[in-house]
Amino acid sequence: MFQKWRIRRQLSLSSALFQEYLKALPKVGDQSFMDCSYISLDIETDGLDPKQDSVLSLASVLLSGAVIRLSETAYYFVQAEKLQTTKNIEVHGIHPSEMTQGIREKELMEHVLSQLKGKIFIAHNASFDWAFLNQICLRNFGSPFFCPVIDTMRVEQARLERKQFVMNRGSLTLSACRARYGLPMFDEHDARNDAMATAELLLAQVNAMGGYARVKVRDLGVKLKG
Repeated sequence: MFQKWRIRRQLSLSSALFQEYLKALPKVGDQSFMDCSYISLDIETDGLDPKQDSVLSLASVLLSGAVIRLSETAYYFVQAEKLQTTKNIEVHGIHPSEMTQGIREKELMEHVLSQLKGKIFIAHNASFDWAFLNQICLRNFGSPFFCPVIDTMRVEQARLERKQFVMNRGSLTLSACRARYGLPMFDEHDARNDAMATAELLLAQVNAMGGYARVKVRDLGVKLKG
């Protein structure tokens, strides 16, 4: 209830774009998985602290129910104030020339808000991605990043706990989760690959939970963050 009040309050303070986004926030709960649309997002960053470090790149993939819309994928480089050149190339494969030609973080967030309007945010270890985007929202729009979130890592954790599966440190990585559903290996630390891999994982999880028509959004632990 308090969160709804915060959203209503923000409507009177935000830019037109942010107001449109907030007005379109989907009410989630009893809807069938098939009746909702989703955006699978992944970011690559130059560090782990959302208050001090920067987003280097972001990729998004649209899911309409159980269908991945390949024509609706997006990928952005972001201009960074500091470039850790060697580290970025080794870990993310991102070259400094790509970053200097990137967009500013406010423009990135405007793209995210437009794509996510009326949809549910999906990510693996979603708290990490959300925290960085939340800081961008606070800096550029003066508002928290309100959005309904499904975290495929938490979905998998809940499924394994119900099965009394003994987990170790690597049990919930994106690649380990995908392997349990027979999904192929992929090149990690590339936002495009990770966003697509997360979308595929969610579809596999929903299928294993009873199928796209039977599973409700609430069964996936959706939460409104902000």
